[in-house]
Amino acid sequence: MKSMFFGFLLVLALVATIDGALDLSSNDRPKIPIYEGQCDPPFTPVEGSHCYFLSYNKMKSDWLGAQLVCSWLHPVGRLAEFETAEELVDATVFLISENQNGVYPWAGPGPWIGAIELGDSNEFVWASSNSPIEVPNWSPSRPNSPTHGDGVALDASNNFEWIDLSNGTEIPILCEIPSNPPPVELTCPDGFFSLGESCYAVFDDEANKLSWDEAQTFCGALASGGRLVEFETTDELELVKNYLFESDYYCGNYWIGAQEFGSTNIYSWASSGQVIVFYDWAQSEPNEDTSGNAIDLNCGNNGNT
Repeated sequence: MKSMFFGFLLVLALVATIDGALDLSSNDRPKIPIYEGQCDPPFTPVEGSHCYFLSYNKMKSDWLGAQLVCSWLHPVGRLAEFETAEELVDATVFLISENQNGVYPWAGPGPWIGAIELGDSNEFVWASSNSPIEVPNWSPSRPNSPTHGDGVALDASNNFEWIDLSNGTEIPILCEIPSNPPPVELTCPDGFFSLGESCYAVFDDEANKLSWDEAQTFCGALASGGRLVEFETTDELELVKNYLFESDYYCGNYWIGAQEFGSTNIYSWASSGQVIVFYDWAQSEPNEDTSGNAIDLNCGNNGNT
């Protein structure tokens, strides 16, 4: 019975935090590197946590058609709008690299971005919000188009400086979407170590031998979310077993957070009540004829339970 057997502790804690950190020469400033899952397809991740779709010379459209294409690509897709100098630099560096070193270089003008003229005023706003453009990058003598309601394009032939064009001009397009959040970086409480996607602590001193109920209480007091370890996948189980074998911990019995329903030999994870769907029983286990038993990892049985 779990109250009469005393074992060492294998503790799990889940604690996570996210670390938070047009002169092209300023591009050496620290910025968020590209990370996994940054952008939904078909958008390209760009340093600085940006997501762009560039049509190169493979797709051209007038300004209104370009906005429509961006919305087709993604529910929140739109022509790119640069709200900060940092984003403008990041996008410009990306475009220069793609045009000079990419598979599909293209001649100017283009691509379209999401700025539009108010009437025939030579005053431009970002189309999504109607807000003034705080950080423009106009080519010398621009804007100067004689038409009204012009769109803004980046001139591939002149380092992607801005030019105003009749909004009916068909050129490549640059769409954007918000980036997805960066992956959560695991930060473990004091006394825990990170392994895979979780934090663990192992207690293998004789003084730490506790009953299963005492062990659960002890784990809960160590850190917020602390509990006897519960394996969500067979990969996690093998990862922990291999870690224990390769470390210098005492080879004994380690409680985990599984408990029996009555005397059914069916077990669940204590924190959720979820029935365990995979086991790693040692030969002849389970074999207790009492009820309400718990499971331990047994080093002497090759880590089986």
